[in-house]
Amino acid sequence: MEAMSEKVDFSSRLRDALERAGIQTRSPTRFALEFNLRYWGRPVTTQAVRKWIAGKAIPSQDKIVALAKWLSVSAEWLRFGDGSAGGGNPVSNEADLAYHKQDVALFRDFATLNDEHKQIVREIVLTLKRIERT
Repeated sequence: MEAMSEKVDFSSRLRDALERAGIQTRSPTRFALEFNLRYWGRPVTTQAVRKWIAGKAIPSQDKIVALAKWLSVSAEWLRFGDGSAGGGNPVSNEADLAYHKQDVALFRDFATLNDEHKQIVREIVLTLKRIERT
């Protein structure tokens, strides 16, 4: 029974964080799309999001970290209820907010590319990262 309680508690904190962030949970499809734009791992499905919201599953730690950043809460609070719900807003001023919006738009544009063009973009980014390290 404790595992079920953990899932329900996680779901409650997730819905609370979503509400405070002004994100609607009525559309798990929309939620999954928005999450996947911010997460570089394997995309989550609408069914997975439904389970998170309904208290039937808890995402892996990497997804919790991505959710926490998106919702501006701490990963520890989101997963375990430890500490404060406020994780420090990564968007701290209007200039940061403008860059954040540009990044979200860029991720949305990237998501619409075909697989071949996505691979080209990935290779460009990796090349730039290697140049930056030298």
